[in-house]
Amino acid sequence: MAAPEDTTTDYPVIDPEKVPGEASLELKREVLRLWLLIQTNPDHFASSIGARLEPVEISVVPKREDAQVMEARIVAEIDVLPGMLNQVNFTHGGCIAYLIDLCTSVPAVALEVYHGKDPNPIMVSQSLAIQFLGPSKPGDRLRFVSTTVVVGGRVCTIYCEACLSRVWAKNRHRLVATATHVKLEPNLSKL
Repeated sequence: MAAPEDTTTDYPVIDPEKVPGEASLELKREVLRLWLLIQTNPDHFASSIGARLEPVEISVVPKREDAQVMEARIVAEIDVLPGMLNQVNFTHGGCIAYLIDLCTSVPAVALEVYHGKDPNPIMVSQSLAIQFLGPSKPGDRLRFVSTTVVVGGRVCTIYCEACLSRVWAKNRHRLVATATHVKLEPNLSKL
């Protein structure tokens, strides 16, 4: 199924040539087009937060364990601002879950595009298991590293780590959360 047409012109501009990673320019361009459709639609939940996510890597590489199987890796970052906080001034767990949901949707799209398939924009979460490991607070920069585990058929699984700082070695050196996200292509006739 083809992605919905982009009819909005006020999306932020992301130059695919400036996004590092081991993916072709064409792949980066298509992933970024879909990224903006998913994360910046003003009619969608929390789009003001999702629109601030910055892609910092788009890669499709052979899996370390099996070089004949490709995996997609997407890295995105966001600064923690007051609108993302809970009552004790840490990043709200629901906000982190929302960001993980967005960040883990993109690698599945990247892998579909890499394999020459039309990316399916209609995937729903079957499960999202998050392990919260530490708090983040205003001024922190969250870095989401999402990697495909299995993509095939109607189900795909993506693993995500959310960590503080732009580079693992800077800021507070703290892993905030890990997650496993299973997405499912719904049976549209039942919807």
